[in-house]
Parts: sequence; C-alpha cells; structure tokens
Amino acid sequence: MKKRLTVLVLIAVVLIVSVTAFAGCNKKADYVIAVLDDYPHFATTMAHKGFINKLDALMEEAGKTVSYKYSKSYAIESIPEDKDKVKSPEEVKAAKEAENVKKYVDKNVNMFLALSKSSAQAIEAGAGEIPSIYTSVGIVAQGLTADDIKVQVERQVDVMQMIAPGSQKFGIIYFDENFEEGKINSIGYTNAKLQADTAKSIMEARGIEVQVATYQKDKEGKRTEDNLIKDKLEEFKANGVGCVFIPVDNNIANVALSAKVYSKSNAETKLPIVCGDVNMNSNCGVATYGVDYYAMGERAAEIAFDILVNGNKRDGMVTLDTDFSKGIYAVNYKAAKAWDVTIPAELETLITLQ
Repeated sequence: MKKRLTVLVLIAVVLIVSVTAFAGCNKKADYVIAVLDDYPHFATTMAHKGFINKLDALMEEAGKTVSYKYSKSYAIESIPEDKDKVKSPEEVKAAKEAENVKKYVDKNVNMFLALSKSSAQAIEAGAGEIPSIYTSVGIVAQGLTADDIKVQVERQVDVMQMIAPGSQKFGIIYFDENFEEGKINSIGYTNAKLQADTAKSIMEARGIEVQVATYQKDKEGKRTEDNLIKDKLEEFKANGVGCVFIPVDNNIANVALSAKVYSKSNAETKLPIVCGDVNMNSNCGVATYGVDYYAMGERAAEIAFDILVNGNKRDGMVTLDTDFSKGIYAVNYKAAKAWDVTIPAELETLITLQ
C-alpha cells in the first residue's frame, strides 16, 4: 500500500511538472506587432530584420516577450474576363492592405510596423488608436526625384572614382523589362532606373564616358541572371570600363541577397562594382555610400520599445524618413581581395571618421 501511494505521488508530480512546462511553452507574448509590407524588397527586408533583431534583444533584457505577424499585399496581376467589373491592380492592393489592417485590429495587436508607403496609408486610415511606426525606405519609396537622391548618387560616383582612379569609362547595369499589361510596375524598378539615370548624368558632367547595359529575364528560363550579368561584365571589360555601378532594384537586389551571382559572374573580369545600397553592397559590391536600412530598422525598434514598454506614447504614426545626406561609407574587403581592388587611403579615412 505504501509503495502504491509513493508511485501515485510520483505520477502526480510528473503530471504537474508536465502541465506547467506545457503552459510555459504556450504562454502568449507580452506584445504582438503586425508588420505590413507591399512588395518585399532588399532594403525593406533589411529594415525588417534590423527591427526584429533589435527589439527582441531589448525585450529580452527587459524580461518581456514579443511576437510578430507579417502580411504583404502585392497584387501580382489582375487580368479579368470582364474588364468593366474588375478593379485595377492598385485597387486590389489597396483593398488587401485595408483587409490586413482590419484583421489585426480585430486581433487586438499592440502595434503596427509599416514597411511601405501603401501599408502606412492603410494603417493610418484603419488602425485607430493603435500605435504605429513607418520606416520610409527611401530608395524604394514612391515619388522620388533626381534631386532627392542626387547627394547619395554623387557620393557613390565619388567612390567609383576613388577605387578606379584615372578611369574615364564607367558602366551601369540594371534590370529593364516591359511589364505585362495588368501587372503593377514595380516602384523598385522605377527608382532603379531613376538612380541609374542620375548616376549617368553625374558621370557625364564629370567628363566620364558611360556605357549602360540592361538585361531581361529569359522567358523560357534557359539563362540565369548569373549568366546574363556575366555577359555584361565581360562586355564592359572588353570595352575598357574601369568600374561598374549597379543601382537598387527588386530583381538585382534580391539576386544579390542570395550572394551567388556576383561572386561567380565577376570571378574572371574582376571589375570593381559599386552598388546603390550599403546592405546590397555587402553581397555584390566592393565599396559604396548609402543609407544603412538595417540601422533604420534598429532605430524603429528603439522607438517601439519606448512606446510599448516605457509607455511613452506618440501622437499619430511615427515616420522614420530616409536622409540620403546622412548615409555611411562601406567597404566589402572580401570582394576587394577577390577582385584585386586596392582600397584607397582617402576612402579608408572617410570610413574612420564616420
């Protein structure tokens, strides 16, 4: 009898421990943040990553927990049978944004994070009193002009002249495609062309000959971006180009994120590449100047923590605008070594002083 009682007590203890552990594993987070995006882009992805990593660290230090709900609204296409009854792709996207906001409002999330302008507009219209933050990722923001990005592109061309001194011939590569009717023309693509055109204008004003090469995806899938860009780099090399500029667009940037294309494509030509974005440059370029979007995400996380944990509420949506004049210089030393590029002392000094 005594032995049986001991066994029953042990079973009871095990059950209590198991239930307690299970309850701990399923404990709800202290805060839930809804993250809304339009079309995932290299820059917005980095801002998103910086936000999550920083906020997770701050919450852990404070003994708090946070979870995230992510939704995107990009309308791939809208080609209806009855064109009079079907909405445009922009209208479809806007409706999806509003639907996402309502869904999370109904779930009582504690905060919204907008990674795109359309998401920010939907949140402002439908989130009510729920606090919100918008990381206005400048290089893919809508409505940019050459004047907006001129200071950044000028410094990127400065970097090109530093790492290819004496070169009077530069190249530019970007993705160029006529989007099919019924599809939204990517803002990322539009601004990539703006960045490329601005760079070309600055280079020519400095007496530099510019060669522009665009590429399109093979519709039959017979050639990868790797092969296509490799062809362009070889053409540039044969034509005496001393340095190549690659602006940020959804296609090249996303390929660069995989860190595959340029390590292969440029292995033989070894042309120094300057990218239109700092984070993108870490995968496919040798040096550049630009906004650190990962750091922008970290700043947004600090504001989110201050609002949620410290209780310091803000009036309306908090917007972090991109200031192209307050960027940073960056060098990819691994690429420099692989491509036999010497980083000049002038550039090293700029990095040291920032």
